[in-house]
Amino acid sequence: MSFILTAALNTLLPNSNPMFTADIQRDTPLESRIILTNNGSLPITSLDHNFADLGMLKLIPAQTTCTSISLMNPLASGQSCTYVLHLLSNNIPGVYHNTASINATSNSGDAYHLQFAIDVNTYLYAGTANSVQKWNGTTWSTVGNGTSPGAVKTLAWDDQGHLYAGTNYDVQSLNGDTWNKVGSNPPVSVNGLTFDDQGNLFAGSATRGAQELAKGANIWQPLGIKGPTAITSLFFVNGNHTLYAGTNDYTKQWNGKAWSSTPGEPLLGSVAFALDSKNNTLYTGTDSGTVYQLNLNSNTTWKNTGNPGEEFDLVDALAFDNNDQLFAGIDNTDNSIKAHTANADWTNYGSDIPSFITALAFDGNNTLYAGNYGSGTNVYELKTASGLWEAIPGAPKNTFVNALTIGSDLSIQAVTQ
Repeated sequence: MSFILTAALNTLLPNSNPMFTADIQRDTPLESRIILTNNGSLPITSLDHNFADLGMLKLIPAQTTCTSISLMNPLASGQSCTYVLHLLSNNIPGVYHNTASINATSNSGDAYHLQFAIDVNTYLYAGTANSVQKWNGTTWSTVGNGTSPGAVKTLAWDDQGHLYAGTNYDVQSLNGDTWNKVGSNPPVSVNGLTFDDQGNLFAGSATRGAQELAKGANIWQPLGIKGPTAITSLFFVNGNHTLYAGTNDYTKQWNGKAWSSTPGEPLLGSVAFALDSKNNTLYTGTDSGTVYQLNLNSNTTWKNTGNPGEEFDLVDALAFDNNDQLFAGIDNTDNSIKAHTANADWTNYGSDIPSFITALAFDGNNTLYAGNYGSGTNVYELKTASGLWEAIPGAPKNTFVNALTIGSDLSIQAVTQ
């Protein structure tokens, strides 16, 4: 995600000079600050805005001189009032246009008007064997200005809205339109990538086990001693501050100090994780064709929740929809996407289901997307009206789609009058 923010000043009084201006500074892809300055000789006594009408944006006061969008005290000549503009959410691929404005009034009654044109571009991102691609609901394009990494195995977001890609060769992050390698001595063959609630980055490597890039650090380090090797999946649960690692042999957990086995019998071939946050239950898909669940409140033992696939089919992807229903993507030729019902059965989800599923993602409309590998188009969408799976036109073809995720890009530009 990225912010491009500018502001235009338009006075409401004819033939008067602008006396109230805005300087927009980008802090992170999710936030920018608006610095409102009184450049006139008279104090500004009131402010108002319509940002609240947009829903997806929140304006947060960042100085004690401002509260909400009003003023605690008049804004004297030369003084500034700062707000942080934060993108809350917008998870449906497409382009959304809107406008917003801020009005200021001096103690003489003069009124000044700042107007903004706002565009929110929301994308479905696909990490493939060749690059990272994005879809805006209409067209596909390569992410990055000619620098997109290849052999992408996993995608992750940090808490500031930066996109990260784990590849066969390293870990990279997107800064604007440019991908950059993250940290020195990076892990390779990265199958899992996740952040903890402190901003530390973890990578699960097929050859180097678990690696950590601590927040603010520049060098990747092995995570603990006697940690798991040949990692196939990685997932951090904020609720219990625990990192879970799946391997071809067993599932282990890291509590911030040491590795240990997860409760119950060793869980073989864990290749995907998903969290039911409402019930604090972790699910994992395995290479045995079985999905297991672990109640993190009791933390007793893994429970078998049935086989969405045939025996030894790889359950390569798990995802929850907006109604807390679990879905599984299976690496096989038939009935490869299934929903977990209330009575614990697994049922086919949709018609004309694509095969060899490797990634699943839901958008804010509860539309399910699936990525796979093989010949032909490799990203599909389930059409709600028809219940049919359809290949998305222009999607990556003849490749491996190993990861899908949703993200937004906010652009605010000046409106001239």
